[in-house]
Amino acid sequence: MRIRFVDDEGAKLVEGEGTVHFGEPPAGVTDVEAGAVLVFDLPLPRPGTYAFEISLDGGDEYRVPLSVGQMPGPGPAGGPEGGTLH
Repeated sequence: MRIRFVDDEGAKLVEGEGTVHFGEPPAGVTDVEAGAVLVFDLPLPRPGTYAFEISLDGGDEYRVPLSVGQMPGPGPAGGPEGGTLH
């Protein structure tokens, strides 16, 4: 499994690759779901559109988009202290 986090221009901000193992499901079970929690402490350069690009076994790639907005803060409008990205 490979996971990349990219900005709206496709620039890679973070990338990770690894292996995931699942135990054999009980008899008669044909579908398996597995939830995953990804934690990144990554300062984002600006509000906008970002995406996770996930590929399995070097094959199909899945894209999960997300939007980042800026929360108002105590600093001057438009300045670097003007808020935090969420």
